[in-house]
Amino acid sequence: MQEIPHTRVQADLKNLGYGWSTYTEKSGDNSSVMVVDTGTTPEWVPDNEPYIAKIPRPGMRHKLWREGNVVALLADGDHPPLQIPHLYEWVQWPTYAVFRKVLGQVLERSAVRRFDPDEKVQVGTKMGETIAWMANTISIATYENEVGPGRLRPHPYFPSGRPVGEREQSLAYALTHKTELVRRGLNSLSGLLTDLYGQYLMYEDEGVLNPTIMGHDDLHPANLAFDQNTSGAWNLGGVFDFGLFKPTTPERELRHVYPFGDIALRAAATAYQARRPGDRIDMALVEFWAGLQASTTYAAFELKMRDTHYSRDIRLDCACVLSRLWPDIDWSELRELQYSQNEEPPHTIPITAEGL
Repeated sequence: MQEIPHTRVQADLKNLGYGWSTYTEKSGDNSSVMVVDTGTTPEWVPDNEPYIAKIPRPGMRHKLWREGNVVALLADGDHPPLQIPHLYEWVQWPTYAVFRKVLGQVLERSAVRRFDPDEKVQVGTKMGETIAWMANTISIATYENEVGPGRLRPHPYFPSGRPVGEREQSLAYALTHKTELVRRGLNSLSGLLTDLYGQYLMYEDEGVLNPTIMGHDDLHPANLAFDQNTSGAWNLGGVFDFGLFKPTTPERELRHVYPFGDIALRAAATAYQARRPGDRIDMALVEFWAGLQASTTYAAFELKMRDTHYSRDIRLDCACVLSRLWPDIDWSELRELQYSQNEEPPHTIPITAEGL
């Protein structure tokens, strides 16, 4: 990555304070504070380019470092299926990075779930193509050589010794607090988490969870940019926030398409395999990862008692996935399902996707 000479750092940081505004839509979920241009253009940004600065929160500097390196490596890829950020500059200390923004709108999950079939096919196709494109552009060997192994570590809940990611850590967190989940009346969710843990260990013994590709690992709607064509149809146009980029599997990546419905998932798998015909997609594993994502995310929001518009949208998305994957389980404990049929019309989050 390019690095701004240290002598310019303090002056540029001072300039960031004039004519800029901070954006923290995700209520602490992001690894960085994003500073959006409102008129002042630093000299190291090309004229008329939309840009954004990211300043890491305490303890998150490594994520911004990873993100900048990944975006720089992806810049070598030919014809990306979606817009991705472009790295302008990187400052080692005080740490911040400046990127070209990905343009479009961030949609709520409920809005994407209600896309018509043609819109879902487009979203699934673009996601499958992009997952394959990232895998073709950066190999695991290249990533480890250029970026390093990251900060993933083994976890006592997963005795194989293989470094685990955020999803496994979320599962361990939920299992540690099972008693509290039961106290809150989430008996079905607590039992499912135990079953998923056993299933994870079984898959681990079979070796099917071993990473085979590099992937984004965070392809939910809040990291996707959409635009509308002249007929009013939504199209997926960009992807951003590469702070969790890591070794993964096709099924683990495709889990993010599952909430959009079967038609989107089939389109994604077909598009992926068209670009990587040697890879076999195990749909049972996609469902496993989708279920693990939904159950651990719901548990985390419940245990941390987050109740914002953003968190309610995520919890409803998780509840819909769980009821679809396990229709025979009594999910009446998930209060979101009680009003899911009477939701207010979905709307876009009133921002422009800032590129990261």
